[in-house]
Amino acid sequence: MKVSRIIFIFISLTFCSFLSITKSDLARENLQGKVKMVVEYGYYEEIDKAHLSMITVSKYNQKGNHVETSYLKSDSSLMSKAEAHHLPNGEIRSTHTVHSEGEHDLVHNHKYDKNSNRIETTTLNKEGKVQTVFRYTYNEKDQLIQDVSGPPGAPAFQLNYSYNDAGNLAEMKELDLKTKKPGMHVFYKYKEFDKENNWTLREDSINVKSKCYTIRRIEYFQ
Repeated sequence: MKVSRIIFIFISLTFCSFLSITKSDLARENLQGKVKMVVEYGYYEEIDKAHLSMITVSKYNQKGNHVETSYLKSDSSLMSKAEAHHLPNGEIRSTHTVHSEGEHDLVHNHKYDKNSNRIETTTLNKEGKVQTVFRYTYNEKDQLIQDVSGPPGAPAFQLNYSYNDAGNLAEMKELDLKTKKPGMHVFYKYKEFDKENNWTLREDSINVKSKCYTIRRIEYFQ
């Protein structure tokens, strides 16, 4: 399993979380308390500096809505940053992603259902051409259970999600819609929690063969 592919899935999961909203982003992400910022350190195989693959920094406003996510390399240099533009009801009208090179800027426009769950995201490149379309499906608890993405009119990948009793992500299955072959299959185990009962250490078992770890540092509004 290539580390680059694992990083891609990690970003996809974080991005899906960033894109999905009902009530507030904190509720969607199953975060408790008045969260101000979440810093996630992603490790491949071992929890040490040599195996640190990426860092994700997510910021929230006092209404509990996601305002910015930065994706950093292991040396803390910027890979990309996504900034959200909210409507008065809290829904994100659009998201602007800027890559470190500055030449791959993306704009993501969003559509919602009557429950304020995001059901579609259209990604445009800097020329305004549609590059990728994401479509989302939810269960009766408004939890994201499926994400289908690909070029316009040609869905390429499908991610299916399930959750544990605490509302945290428990399993993810990837399917290549072109070849119909399964891709990554990930099980999530939560090892440590903070005083607000938000997890701070997660173990990811990938296709049984590989493991990744995520350590979270959570900052709260006073």
